[in-house]
Amino acid sequence: MNKPDLLPCPFCGGNVRLQLCDDEGNFREDDYLNDPWSGVSYALTHVYPDVMRQDCPITHDDGEMVGAWLYDTPEEAELFWNQRVVKSCAAVKGNPGGWFCGACGRSLLLYADYCAGCGTRNVKEGVPS
Repeated sequence: MNKPDLLPCPFCGGNVRLQLCDDEGNFREDDYLNDPWSGVSYALTHVYPDVMRQDCPITHDDGEMVGAWLYDTPEEAELFWNQRVVKSCAAVKGNPGGWFCGACGRSLLLYADYCAGCGTRNVKEGVPS
């Protein structure tokens, strides 16, 4: 199975991977393709490099399905996941501290590059991303 080139999660910036499933959404190993007795579909799951990403508003655990969609092919999953409006803005530094989304005003966590409220990528001046 070719691995699709998936964009990061728009809410937390975490990595996303393709997961082989049957048609009911049960996760399967690659050898299931040798005898797919319950159909073949694909889901997208989060890959957390660290505990910090567990604040994502759309999924909370490593390997948990992102959303509720099952896709017929890896290419279809890639197309739908990567098809989004990409927004970017300058984060706003609060007084006395903290960061806020420049698009919707929601409070941002220091390590978060994306707003959990609106999905906008926030650029924090003077903070490496």
